[in-house]
Amino acid sequence: MALGVLEDHELNTDYDIVQLGQGEQLIIYSDGLIENVDEDDEMLMEDGLIELVKNDSSEHGSVSAKRIYSKVQEHAAAPLFDDDVTLVIFTSRPIETRNKQTTSGLPSVHEVTLEPDHLRQADVLQRVLQLASSCEGVQRVRSIMYTVLSELFNNALEHGILHLDSKLKSEADGFQLYYENRETSLQALKAGHIKIRIESQLGKKPYNY
Repeated sequence: MALGVLEDHELNTDYDIVQLGQGEQLIIYSDGLIENVDEDDEMLMEDGLIELVKNDSSEHGSVSAKRIYSKVQEHAAAPLFDDDVTLVIFTSRPIETRNKQTTSGLPSVHEVTLEPDHLRQADVLQRVLQLASSCEGVQRVRSIMYTVLSELFNNALEHGILHLDSKLKSEADGFQLYYENRETSLQALKAGHIKIRIESQLGKKPYNY
């Protein structure tokens, strides 16, 4: 649902994680795309969209948002849709980092051990990343590194040290309760640590961070 339409207690904030292989595509669309009607007053619906996607993929080897949108327009009885339409197609690509330097970079290693007092600091990851930023070549992948580092850190902290159960998030008000438990457990934490080692091996292919 659009933000602001539902009350807070009615809004479903559940999410799915979709793992895509190279070249696989993810199609996201609004209901306005599939609820348009043809001359017989029949809606396209999800089954109709699936057929368009299958045909486009079979004919061209991949799915194009422009082609799908045109096909949906052909289905519609009127030239204009009654509802707003959103159609986005993501195509999975490998993350590539390219070295444009002509000189060989200097390899380096940064390793930190985060004790309970460090783990309670809200900016600890930014500080770790700041240390790692002194490695040659890190700036090119800084945002990617922060995303990966955040995921690894939160998993290690919440499940490896605090032993929180993600199933709690599936319950009503589960997210709020989950993070309340996280904060309470973190403040009471007396033992446990997370070791982070970031190694830059410039001059080797593929780059390893």
